[in-house]
Amino acid sequence: MGKLKGNPHAWMALIAMCLTALYVGGIGWNCISLYFPPLIEEWGVTRTEVSLVVTILSTIHMVIATFAFGQIASRIGIRKMLVIGGILNTAGFIVMAMANGIPMLYIGAALFGTGIGFTSNSTYNTALTKWFKKNQSTMISLVATTSSVVGIISATVVAAIIASAGWRTGFLITAAIAAVCCIAGFFLYKGEPEKLGELPMYAEEEVVEEAVEEDGVSFKKFLTSAQGWMLIVAWLFIGIAGYVIQGNLALFANDYGYAAHSGTLLSVLLFTCAIFMPIAGRICDKLGSKWMVFIGMGAVVINCAILRFTTPPIAVMYVIAILAGFSWDANIVPVAKSILESSGNKEFSKKTGVLVGMQAFGVALAPTIFNMFYDFGGQTYDVGLIFMAALAIIVMILFIFGTRPIKTK
Repeated sequence: MGKLKGNPHAWMALIAMCLTALYVGGIGWNCISLYFPPLIEEWGVTRTEVSLVVTILSTIHMVIATFAFGQIASRIGIRKMLVIGGILNTAGFIVMAMANGIPMLYIGAALFGTGIGFTSNSTYNTALTKWFKKNQSTMISLVATTSSVVGIISATVVAAIIASAGWRTGFLITAAIAAVCCIAGFFLYKGEPEKLGELPMYAEEEVVEEAVEEDGVSFKKFLTSAQGWMLIVAWLFIGIAGYVIQGNLALFANDYGYAAHSGTLLSVLLFTCAIFMPIAGRICDKLGSKWMVFIGMGAVVINCAILRFTTPPIAVMYVIAILAGFSWDANIVPVAKSILESSGNKEFSKKTGVLVGMQAFGVALAPTIFNMFYDFGGQTYDVGLIFMAALAIIVMILFIFGTRPIKTK
């Protein structure tokens, strides 16, 4: 019978991260907007009131990732973070299921957002970068692919559950899945290689001393360097520009008379993310993070041009969805590689927390900023589309210079 090559704990870590992404991103984050229509209908609240759930989730995630993730990861380790995050996520879904009004819904969203801070991209990046000495972006992309693939399937299933059994049942089933995945992740992820006294995958291909020693510049040096701040600003802008088409895709479909295609357009977007994610990882590993960012932000520019200067037929709307999938991949895959390129793996979790936090904050800001252009610009997205295209171009320029190695002396 075949045997997995290398350290089995590395592969167990990968599976644990995939299970975490399954419920945090695949069923949780990707499906959260499906609950909004029945909530609006049942409670008689506005779209803005309900959509603030996304802002709460992303903002709390950003605060934890930016200001606390590195310290928490260093103090308690990824394994305990998976457990704490899983408990918070499960509690958040249960509270939202029991909600009888907007305030309780926001409390549930806050719990979920806090749990995301413990169990999202920063966690995957840190764990897999420690366990794999090569092909880190490829491994991270497999986790992100899990989230996208599950999202494609769960979007239809959760919508059917909400329609047949109600939105409360949907939240409770999600809570049960979260609890199971959390427990499984705890038993699969045994800890970081240095804590277990083991070498990570591919360490045998290097000198042992080099395999276990951190290299690059410190977190403090990263924060005081030009490259560090270029990447911080770039990841904030990537969150805004890379999510804005995805976040407003249903609104675009409705504006152009394709409301019946909204769900299918989102499935195509997520399918593109899943299919292209491993390729995006290989692009980062082989060519560098900036090339994946060029693809993703280039897709933003093309989409903005299409929506600004044409009235797209339905076939072109599907092209827009595909391109938006490329843009979302650029939001996820290049984080770890951009850090390694500019400043090495020294105090990696702290650097990851800042960049992922900036990206999450950008995602939180994207719908608000974009719809402000609509509300204050004569109910048209024309100026907003030009702004987002310019933002994407700025990101590409920042990545050219921001990923250059920081001098150690």
